[in-house]
Amino acid sequence: MLTEKNLNALISRNVGYESNLLLRALPLFLKKRLATLVLDCAGSRTASMDLTNMGSVELPEAITDKVERFDTIGGNLHCYPIECGVISYRDILSVSFSRAIDRPFVENRFFEILEADGVAVQPERCGHSGS
Repeated sequence: MLTEKNLNALISRNVGYESNLLLRALPLFLKKRLATLVLDCAGSRTASMDLTNMGSVELPEAITDKVERFDTIGGNLHCYPIECGVISYRDILSVSFSRAIDRPFVENRFFEILEADGVAVQPERCGHSGS
């Protein structure tokens, strides 16, 4: 899908939706509901996981030393079999996975690659570990 031709077709189709007079006339709250419905019905069929990147958190200096770390987790397991949440604070990058499938293949492979590249990984397991 990552060819110039395919990306141009995707962009043209999305721009076409924006210039549709009927869609432009709809109130914003209806557009948001429609977009959610389309994502739930069509978007999740074209993706195998969802990534939520919260970015880097900065706190006021007065409380910086009182907070050790932040964690985040995605919440669309009804749409995607795997969710990944990423957030960083100071020198800690937290990557969290949740899944609706039994095997932890994706997260295991992700952390194996990081370790092979020399990145220090400190895994923590929470919740149901499967059988």
